[in-house]
Amino acid sequence: MKVTIEKNIKTMQLVFEMLKNVGIETELTFNETGMSCISTGDNNSALSLNLKKEFFEAYDVEKEIKIPIYINDITNSIKSAKKIITIEEHENKLTIYSDNDKYTCPILSEANTLNKIPDIEYNYSTKVKLSDISTAIGKLSKINATSVIFSVVDKKLILTYADELRGADIVVCDAEDYPNKSMVNIKYLAPITKNTKDEVTVFMNKDKPIMFKLENDNAFLTYMIAPMTMT
Repeated sequence: MKVTIEKNIKTMQLVFEMLKNVGIETELTFNETGMSCISTGDNNSALSLNLKKEFFEAYDVEKEIKIPIYINDITNSIKSAKKIITIEEHENKLTIYSDNDKYTCPILSEANTLNKIPDIEYNYSTKVKLSDISTAIGKLSKINATSVIFSVVDKKLILTYADELRGADIVVCDAEDYPNKSMVNIKYLAPITKNTKDEVTVFMNKDKPIMFKLENDNAFLTYMIAPMTMT
């Protein structure tokens, strides 16, 4: 197995940074259509990634192969790449070429993660830039927020935190009306707290996980966070 990325290096770096923020291990599955993997975090969050064959400049995969790895091994290896990334499997090791640098990392016997993300129907969605979410979360972090409520007020997506002493309502972007509210633990928003102009679609439904979807350059990412109980 050997694959090469040139045009989509920034997207590759972004999605693996997001994977790293969710879990420690994942299993890369390469087949005739592309690469896929899932990362999970303590039963409260899960992220699935699918990179289509067309995402890569070169894609040499003769048969389906599953490669359990530590996510950090890939994320750190490709972080500084600017021109080309090559990943190949040989003799139970993964070799990663990042421009002129070469990294070797172990292939695990298995990875502790889910087989798939649950299929949930949603009745509401809105688009938002990752940088806008990142800015809002940064403001809430300054008041030591531990949870975040997503709501829409006067056609504005609002992120809210309130406790006995402090509170804040942060406007993120314009949005269509949504009658319900969804609350999550702020720590699980780390994977989407990225200062980029990439857009994600936010899906919400009462008492359901919040779902974020990123589609970019034949890369498809889905991230779900379990809801907290609102009192």
